[in-house]
Amino acid sequence: MPIPPRDAVTFLLEPELHMLAGVNAAAAEGRRSRMRESPASFYRGANALSALWMVNHLPSSIPWVWAVGDAHPGNFATLAVGPQNRDGISPVRFDVADVDDEHPAPWCWDAVRLLAGFRLQRPDLTGDELGALAEAHLDEYRRTIADNRAGDPRWTRIDLDGLPEPLKATIAEESQPSRRQSHMAELVDGNRLRRGKKGHDAAGKDWLIPTLKAVWARGDMPDFEIQDIVERLAGGGVSSRGRRRWLVLVKERVRVEGEARWIQRIVELKERRPSVLARWVPASPFPAMGRAAATVPMGRDPFHAVVPAAPDPLLARSRCHCRTPIDLAACDDGDLTRAARLYGQLLAAFHCRGLMHLAVDRNPLAAADKPAAKDLARWAEALADWNREAAAEFGVEGASVKGSPKAKTKASPAKAVTAPAKAADKPAKAVSAKAVKAVKTANAKPGGAKVTAKR
Repeated sequence: MPIPPRDAVTFLLEPELHMLAGVNAAAAEGRRSRMRESPASFYRGANALSALWMVNHLPSSIPWVWAVGDAHPGNFATLAVGPQNRDGISPVRFDVADVDDEHPAPWCWDAVRLLAGFRLQRPDLTGDELGALAEAHLDEYRRTIADNRAGDPRWTRIDLDGLPEPLKATIAEESQPSRRQSHMAELVDGNRLRRGKKGHDAAGKDWLIPTLKAVWARGDMPDFEIQDIVERLAGGGVSSRGRRRWLVLVKERVRVEGEARWIQRIVELKERRPSVLARWVPASPFPAMGRAAATVPMGRDPFHAVVPAAPDPLLARSRCHCRTPIDLAACDDGDLTRAARLYGQLLAAFHCRGLMHLAVDRNPLAAADKPAAKDLARWAEALADWNREAAAEFGVEGASVKGSPKAKTKASPAKAVTAPAKAADKPAKAVSAKAVKAVKTANAKPGGAKVTAKR
């Protein structure tokens, strides 16, 4: 049964923040503060509310996948964490950049959460424009699935020329060697991680090191040595604040210009609590044996893995100087379409890899012809509006959709960049004298329905 936004905030979000405050008051206050910055920030930190809405409104009798679980646009970003190339550099890629909530779900759930993020970051989009983006997204999703089924070795290759212009600029900037050098200098001093205000010697270090060595003892791993471990005292995204985390300094052996060299890498360990989706999706069609350790590596990261621990396992993943999402507010119409296509390819690749990891047949995804793009767009718009109402209940200024008609014209990119959260909150246009006169004339006719002036 659909739940009003006020009830969702009162009985789902507020208790979660209350319990977090009991353990880490600073993390709870930081999360609350960031969520109140804008409707889009609230949406990013309130995945539990989106999951509740999707359970009540989206179909479940369609092909299931290993889903991202929190596929808002901010969780797709640049990464430089893959294998080192011949120059000793991890090339900058764009990929899914957060898998904290990966979990079995119907295939369209990720797409709906993603497209609702478009609607919240770009409130100037009309319904037709959101529908066109959904069409482009779904076309690329299906194409990638088809290429995977056909065994095309290039099924995950991204067309660099077809990337949105803001993303091209970001990749060019983050590919500068100085960016990585400054990142490492900030966190590393020789063969030790800097402690400072945000870290201290890790308790359980003697247990963590052999556990990590055992997890990373795979045939495809480079030679490596663990040099240091510290526990972080602060940091994290909006929805992951309060989770314990550690930084691990690793040096790996790579071949650079034919010579073997040792290059340092920073790996983060973070508590891997149950996915938000687990609360609402207690059953799935996949074998339970593989789900506990299932994870899809981000950006081809060789150190990405689930580490067994109690009470919750840990997720190991490389940290880098990147992790910049696409600024949708800075995208023109063409770049928005290119972004929607890129997200479609990345979601399809994630879903296929997840099913491969679970040793599950991927053929059912070929039947992903339903729901249609128009359904995805309709659900995304409804989810975005529902979340704006929830954000208003949470205290996000200007979040409510009541009394604010959806924009019919596009905001200029410059205006969207400077004030993306307020683009949908412009005052209504004044009613012209001509319109008022026409209404009075129409209402004066006997037997006619009452007419009001359009703004």
